Amino acid sequence: MSANFCAASTVICHVVGITYQNIEHRLLAEMLGDPLDTQVKVWMNKYGWTENEDGLIFIHSQEESVKPKNIVEKIDFESVSSIMATSQ
Repeated sequence: MSANFCAASTVICHVVGITYQNIEHRLLAEMLGDPLDTQVKVWMNKYGWTENEDGLIFIHSQEESVKPKNIVEKIDFESVSSIMATSQ
């Protein structure tokens, strides 16, 4: 495996890891430029991805990596009072 292929595959796997929850085995093989399917299992093992019997590879739950943010918006009374006055 060449260094360029390895570096490109690492980037692809990183992008897949932050983008997908599940990906079809054949699509991952295609993205990795691995039509003979010789390296997909290697990368799956490296990243801890698992494959089900339907050929769908579980990457991880994106909900686990999404961090909620509390958005606080301050509205002054004057701007609300004009809206309330027009709605009555």
